[in-house]
Formats: sequence, structure tokens, C-alpha cells
Amino acid sequence: MRKELPKDAKRFQGIDKTVRAILKEAENKKNIVNACNKEGLYDDMEAQQALLDLCKKSLAEFLDGKRRQFPRFYFVSEVDLLDILSNGSRPRRIIHHGTKVFLSTATFTLNDEEDENERPTASDFIAGVGKERISLANPVKLEGKPEIYLQTVLDAMSNTLYLHLIDCLRVNQTPGQDRVEWLVRSRLHLYNIQCSEIFTLRYEKLHTEA
Repeated sequence: MRKELPKDAKRFQGIDKTVRAILKEAENKKNIVNACNKEGLYDDMEAQQALLDLCKKSLAEFLDGKRRQFPRFYFVSEVDLLDILSNGSRPRRIIHHGTKVFLSTATFTLNDEEDENERPTASDFIAGVGKERISLANPVKLEGKPEIYLQTVLDAMSNTLYLHLIDCLRVNQTPGQDRVEWLVRSRLHLYNIQCSEIFTLRYEKLHTEA
């Protein structure tokens, strides 16, 4: 983040240095009354607060820009979003935020590369409910900024579920096969969900037009 907000990072370092010096001086005086009544202290603190407000404004605009790039960030708290953006180059450090970004997804399977400096590849996503694991049709290498590769992962998840839906339409129940087994193994539950969604949308449309 320092690379993306260099001026504000430098400004914040100056604020931090100044406030630390003020606190150190207060500690050395060993008297709270004398420390707080130092001439010019109020004006100094007001000046630092004004600079801090500038940093906060720039940071808020920066985070809003990231949310516009990847709207799922709107569901993430500011603290969590800062953690994601700060550690975006190390995907394993932000993978625990998956439940806040992706619906009903607990985590991802990340495959290590031979070169330690290489980014990992997401090969599977694991459901947040139950123990279902789904392999991505096209594994995603987590390269670039987090808002970019998280969107790529989201697209890969949608595409994978779409392909499973298409496959389930081609599956026929074999003679003697248990219906529940057929339903679960062929992922026909995806088809059932899709049919329910289509029915609901059509019902709502008819209800609105009536």
C-alpha cells in the first residue's frame, strides 16, 4: 500500500515521528500537569490531527476505488480490507478472509510452485457448509493485485458451476441405480436449484404484471 499511496505514507511517518517525540518528552517530565501544559502543545497536536485527517481521507478514497474494482469488497470491513490489500502479494495470508468475500466458500486449495518466489495456484474451492470440494475447471494463478486475482477466482468458480450444470443435464439414470445416489453424484442438485430459481423469477414476473 505504501507504493500506491507514497505521499500519504510519508505524511503518516512524519505524524508518527512527531507524536512519538511528544509522548517521549511527556514521559521524561514525569508530571502530567507540566507535560500537558507545555507551551504550543495544543497547536502541535491540532496540526498533527489535521495531517492525520488528510491521510484518512486519502485512505478512504483509495479503499472506495478498490471496492469499485471488486464489489465483493463492500462486504468486508475496513480492517479486513486493509489486511487483504497489505498482504495481497502473499495470498496464503489472506485466504482466511475467503468466507467474507465468497458466498458459502470456506477456503481454497492452494498449490505451491517449485520456485518459492512464485505465487500459488488455486485449484479447488471448499464449501462453507458441509464438506463439498469442487475442482476449478481452470485453476487460477494468484498473480497481480488481490482485487484482480480474486475477481478471476470468482469468474472461475462461476464457470466451473456452469459447466457442472451443463454436465448434469446430460446425465441419465442407469437401471437399478439409486435415485438419491444418482442425484448427488451427478450434481443434479445444481439443476434443481437452477429450476427453482427460474420458477421463482417467472412467478415474481407474473405476480408483478398481474
